[in-house]
Amino acid sequence: VTAIVEKGMLRPGVFVGTDSVVGKIKNLENFQGKEIEEAEPGDPVIIVGFESVPAMGEKIYVYNTYEEAKSRLKPSKFLRRVWQRQRKRLKTKNTSI
Repeated sequence: VTAIVEKGMLRPGVFVGTDSVVGKIKNLENFQGKEIEEAEPGDPVIIVGFESVPAMGEKIYVYNTYEEAKSRLKPSKFLRRVWQRQRKRLKTKNTSI
């Protein structure tokens, strides 16, 4: 995941998350692909450690624990539409979820 640090510092081992995915930074690289120990505001970085790829444009937040990051997840609009369709289908079959 590529990003530009706006505030604070990023270091390997920090828990990060967006609205759709979380992770723990395993590795930070600069824009040239070289490993770095920390990133300061204004630095473009490549973050390795997300569980999956976040949507383009999502903001990345830093958390104290993995559990805190996981608790802040929000389902995307796409996932909400999928769940709504599934509920409608199940209701028409006299089934509940």
